[in-house]
Amino acid sequence: MSKSMRCLHWLLGGTLTLVAGVALAGEVTLFQQPGLQGPNITTRDAMPNLVRGGFNDMASSIIVKDGLWQVCTDAYFHGNCATLTPGQYRRIDLTLNDRILSVRQIGDQPAVSVVTPPPMVVVTPPPVVTSVPGDARISLTERTRNGVKSIDLTADVSDLDSVGFADRADSLTVYNGVWRLCDHVGGSGQCQEFGPGYYDSLGFLDHNVRSAMFEGDSGRVGVAVPAATPRVVLYEYPGFTGRSLVIEGGRAPDLGYQRFAARAASVRVEGGSWMFCSGANFTGDCRTLTPGEYPRLGPDLDHRIASARLVSNAYIGMR
Repeated sequence: MSKSMRCLHWLLGGTLTLVAGVALAGEVTLFQQPGLQGPNITTRDAMPNLVRGGFNDMASSIIVKDGLWQVCTDAYFHGNCATLTPGQYRRIDLTLNDRILSVRQIGDQPAVSVVTPPPMVVVTPPPVVTSVPGDARISLTERTRNGVKSIDLTADVSDLDSVGFADRADSLTVYNGVWRLCDHVGGSGQCQEFGPGYYDSLGFLDHNVRSAMFEGDSGRVGVAVPAATPRVVLYEYPGFTGRSLVIEGGRAPDLGYQRFAARAASVRVEGGSWMFCSGANFTGDCRTLTPGEYPRLGPDLDHRIASARLVSNAYIGMR
């Protein structure tokens, strides 16, 4: 399938959302060609890796309908990033043109009638702290009304105040290794271990991380890995395409109300472990999926999911 066809495939279905609590509700459209022309993709959700949608390294112009959006040249919101306010960006900056790999909303801002886009705030790549053997790497991120700031660590930092990032992180990406984050200096106080993955929320450590300690490689058995905010996305077709349904808040007892019963053919579990059942109200044949991507479902779940609920907000990393 060509890139253009994959892009158009994204546009054939809307996105339904079950949300517990207040959620951001902005919208952004990426166009393949300058001047808001060519194949395009519209989203109201964070897209941490556009490779999966077939639209990576293709955007040359953008419309931000509403909301404050961040676009980045690397997956999971890293690399060179720009913060975009509502408006038409008929030709984007050369540092981003045909290089965007991730996009997400980071704040609310009402739509305005503009033809000339406001300036983009370009954030340089985060600094890297001295390296250690094993390619250990973690990136701490702080999201504010003015944009996103992050710092990469590849070694123990007993006091993040020394690098200007104490009590600031509210999300993180672990690239390699297992890391222990603590609310006191020297790896003390209340701590939590994190294995490889993207964590949209740090729980009790949100804006409370004071030290980061490298614990070892990520292949060991029995490392408790807290999941990101409990969230699962069901897709109508294999490979994360077609209409989608986002479930947040822990339970969806009857997908028939969202007209999505027995429709899912692929699943992305972004946080928590979830039980999926063939009957409403968690009855019938049930299977549990841990965080990860499932581009094709087995015969027990393929086009059979009628209800889903969170069963655990953590999972155990195994070899």
